[in-house]
Amino acid sequence: MPDEARDVARELGLYYYETSVLTYYGVNEVFENAIRAALIARRAQRFLDDKFEKGAKATSAATFNVTPRYLAPFKPPPPLKPDIHISSSSYTEHMRHLWLSRAHTDIVLVVGSMGFPAHRFILAATSRAFCRLLTADLMARSTSDSSMVSSLGDFADETECLVRAEQKTCKRRASCQALPTARELDHPAFQCIRNVQPEGQTVVTLSKLVSPSAMQQCLQFAYTGTVDRSALNLRLPNFLELPQLLVLLTKHPFVAPDPPDENYDNFLKRRLQDICLDQGLFADVIFELDDGACAAHKSMLAARCDVMKAMFSGDFRESQAKVIEFPGVREYTFHKLLCFLYTDEVPAVSAVRCVNLLELANRLCLPRLVNLVERRVIEDLERLQPSEAIEQCLRLLEPVKVSIIIKCMPSYLVMNTLK
Repeated sequence: MPDEARDVARELGLYYYETSVLTYYGVNEVFENAIRAALIARRAQRFLDDKFEKGAKATSAATFNVTPRYLAPFKPPPPLKPDIHISSSSYTEHMRHLWLSRAHTDIVLVVGSMGFPAHRFILAATSRAFCRLLTADLMARSTSDSSMVSSLGDFADETECLVRAEQKTCKRRASCQALPTARELDHPAFQCIRNVQPEGQTVVTLSKLVSPSAMQQCLQFAYTGTVDRSALNLRLPNFLELPQLLVLLTKHPFVAPDPPDENYDNFLKRRLQDICLDQGLFADVIFELDDGACAAHKSMLAARCDVMKAMFSGDFRESQAKVIEFPGVREYTFHKLLCFLYTDEVPAVSAVRCVNLLELANRLCLPRLVNLVERRVIEDLERLQPSEAIEQCLRLLEPVKVSIIIKCMPSYLVMNTLK
């Protein structure tokens, strides 16, 4: 077959190159020689200068003894760097909505005659006191549920899967004992803690040292990083261990609090990364993927993603399920998605593995995630050598048409072929 192709090219007076789309053999040579042939053909043309052309209109060209000059090869200017417009962040609004809607809450804080529904992972991320209490409660429940799993043969598979996940997160901690009381914790804020079945709600009763209005402001700050003007006159409990709140009140003692402090915003994202993603604590749903599983929190996913919100709040089967099958997605890709939903940031993503994440972001209607991944890809390509960048671009273009790669590819082709 190659011999016949060479014979046909020889009859037509054309050049013949063998290439392979599978191994990319000879692809660079085709582009380089095509551009080189175009430049040589252009250079072979001779053009007269402007004076000769103007004089030729009045007098015969034979009377002029002007030596024609070559036209310099055209070198196209390097293209501009692709301008990626990053969609504005809605992280603050989503956290405020999570606080106001109180959807999928799993803990109730009882202060006097009032109850405040909240989320355990938010309390554990923002308050060291709640983190110690709820972690001890989690270990105690994991111990009791483990004995239930071993004694009951018809235990629900979904519940057993969540129990195993909680045990996995707690296996690195000290040996589990009975849940300590408030006195054993030596903490003046907590009076008692109990679990309500079958809802699985955790009920924490606080002491009289905490007033309902103070608890309201502490919870509002935990979710949004702000407090009301009325909170400036309140005696907020220091023993809940909210150091960021004390810093805010010290910074603004006589004026209304500013919008969410950047330091607290970073603090909350860092703590959510540790509590929810690294340790996987207090998860209420598990996603079964093609090559593994990831634990998450329905409330956070619903607050950050409209598709997830519809899935968890509608009449879909997933709204009541504890284990959800998510086909077509690998654990690496889904973990990057969770990083974005919990922290509004995208960790380092290589250009080779970004296509699946882009597909998932479009599938879940997350334009900001698409923009952040595109920017990450551009930064990754800019650090590569031109030849390596071309190879990466061709690999990305093979399975799917990625708009940002189409923007980047001409610049690397020009830079590599004109050197």
